[in-house]
Amino acid sequence: DAALQLKRQRLSTVDHVLRVAAREEVDAVLCAGDLFDTRTPTEDWWKGLSDRLRSMTHRCPVYLLPGNHDPLTPESVYHDRHPFRSLLPDWVHVVDREGFEAPLGDGAVLLAQPTLSGAGGADPALALPNREPGDDRIRVGMVHGTAVQFPGGPPDFPVARDAAMQRSLDYLALGDIHDFMEVHPATPAGVGLTLYCGAPEPTKFGEQGAGSAVLVQLRPHGRAPRYLREPVGHWHWEQVRCTTLSEVRSLRERTDLQRMVLRLTLDLAVTLDERQELERIVRELRGSEVDSGAVGLMEPVDLSTVRLVHGAFAAQLPAHLPHVMHVVHTRLRAQLDDPELAPAAQTALLHLHKIISGGPS
Repeated sequence: DAALQLKRQRLSTVDHVLRVAAREEVDAVLCAGDLFDTRTPTEDWWKGLSDRLRSMTHRCPVYLLPGNHDPLTPESVYHDRHPFRSLLPDWVHVVDREGFEAPLGDGAVLLAQPTLSGAGGADPALALPNREPGDDRIRVGMVHGTAVQFPGGPPDFPVARDAAMQRSLDYLALGDIHDFMEVHPATPAGVGLTLYCGAPEPTKFGEQGAGSAVLVQLRPHGRAPRYLREPVGHWHWEQVRCTTLSEVRSLRERTDLQRMVLRLTLDLAVTLDERQELERIVRELRGSEVDSGAVGLMEPVDLSTVRLVHGAFAAQLPAHLPHVMHVVHTRLRAQLDDPELAPAAQTALLHLHKIISGGPS
């Protein structure tokens, strides 16, 4: 259910991007690849996207670039024989050929290269044409590839960090990396600006720079473009490690929980009463089958990492309790000294304590 909720949000984020485009009256919207997770998305997805594109109020040109997740192949959603293409309005264009070129208003041009496979070794940015002598147009490039080096060898579709300078591009829009990144600043001559917008909607933990679109103001050739990030994402994914109960209490008081995807790690020692409070807070955060939690979406919490302070369990139970409880209690306390038996013994003692105290077990 959580995965489906997250997936649905991606189309809602497309709506947000298009609202920003209308508000700012942009000249064009560029999507630099991986709009879909696969080259053959479900009908619900490509129909849902086409509905949103047809309902745009600000009908500026929209350019969709096939990426390495949704490359332009014969079975691709972007292929001219796919029904998705027939549903696109006139102002939406697929970069469906090498050497793609399209005007961007007066005095500007878009140069783009589609991704034709899921992996490859050629630099798509260096496949863009050089500036011809006397060409004073604003030249915008758009490709999908990796301009940074990650562990594990060379990336697919490597992009030279200075590719925009080599091709005299005023701006190069890159897709592939999910975090926002300025790969190369504009030079004093006004060329070379290279940006990863990042995923408009975060998709996993660790994507610190995801969740925004980028508004780029292009100025006459020779003057550096300006840009700013525009938040458009709904969810923010956060990993929180708590080492004290007060940190857990503080987490509960945050005002941004409903839009959070939370992974909570507990590394702390508590008394028996604090353990019950901790479990109650975790239930309030995560919710249950019948009650929604304070957090929008939350991974299950591993409570086995929570330690009890030394001497948390009393040496003896109250005398009025049944004899069998005293026997079980004594045996379990003895097992706490055995490293192999201690985890199960602590769990059983916690359960016994809850029975005695009348709390939920």
